[in-house]
Amino acid sequence: MDRQIVDRSWHILIVLVASFLPSNDLLPYVEYFIRTSNNTLSHELMERCSRYLEICKKVGNRKEPPSIEEIDMLLSDSCRQITVRILPNDELPMEITMLAQSRDVIEQINRELKLGKGGRMFQLFKVRDSSRNEEVLLNENSRMTDILATMQEGESLLFAIAYYNSSYDLHNANLLRLLFFQAVHDLRAGRYFKPDEDYFTLTALALQESLQDYSGDNRVVCEAIAKLLPPHLCVPARKLVCEGEVLKVYNKLRGYTSHECMIALLDYITSWEDYGVTHFYGDQFAPEQQDGKIIGISPRGVHVGEYADHVGKDAYTQFYPYSAISAWGLSENSLSFYLATKPEQRHYQFVMPHPDAAYSLIQHYSQLVVCSK
Repeated sequence: MDRQIVDRSWHILIVLVASFLPSNDLLPYVEYFIRTSNNTLSHELMERCSRYLEICKKVGNRKEPPSIEEIDMLLSDSCRQITVRILPNDELPMEITMLAQSRDVIEQINRELKLGKGGRMFQLFKVRDSSRNEEVLLNENSRMTDILATMQEGESLLFAIAYYNSSYDLHNANLLRLLFFQAVHDLRAGRYFKPDEDYFTLTALALQESLQDYSGDNRVVCEAIAKLLPPHLCVPARKLVCEGEVLKVYNKLRGYTSHECMIALLDYITSWEDYGVTHFYGDQFAPEQQDGKIIGISPRGVHVGEYADHVGKDAYTQFYPYSAISAWGLSENSLSFYLATKPEQRHYQFVMPHPDAAYSLIQHYSQLVVCSK
């Protein structure tokens, strides 16, 4: 039998079983053929085909067709090179298999950074638009090849906190560093819907951590402050006043070590009632229609506020703990829940981008609430 023809037949089967599963009726026959076939001159191809099929049964079908480059990698059983951003500005080059999931990348990074149990807080995000700092949480069960196939020019992968937890190991230096830089990252993006005074304190702590007791050119300090302040405090009309307020706090922090600044900043934000909130913007559809809402998902529950009033103040005016919510609903463009109020349940529905990401957070946090009881 012609060796080339036989090998090509196995190559086709390898690409197929690595991309999608046969029907439930056909699957046993495919497995039997691979397991018992002697129609090959290379047992390595047969073994690889069997291995890919078993992995595909665990990770599921691809959503995007494989590219020519990916087919070549499957046939050569080689790995793909990717780069993941790590806060603040680090990049981690990695090798992944062609059937790797997002969870595999997360676990690999956790091992390399030695984050321990604290690594459970982190997930992969797709950074879609750096100018707006929009970060989309990726499903940890998604295939990396599908994620990479849908990424556009200028987009990147970010390893960051998805599931917040105020209890973490202070002795793990790598974890502490990542938690701190995540907080500074959110500070710069203006993701804390808090009064200006909170921003001044956090900025001063971040400044002391990086510059320590700096006593040189004041312009260096002001430039560093400008890089830390969120957009709404960096407008020309407010910038000078805000820099002055930050400097007042910064001067009181002399003597603080970098480690002490990290601990102090994290203690500050974890004391908030809405610590760890992830913000989503949308419109309320029920019980009454109200446009311009912000919906926050935190470890404690669901927060709701007005988008028009979210800058420079405590923006969330309503709070619904997970214990008060009896049911959840998810559609393509909306998230809904029912409050367990008597005598009847009250239905809330919000139309919003990425409701699946919000629902993923809710599932994680509400499960923790159940387990803690």
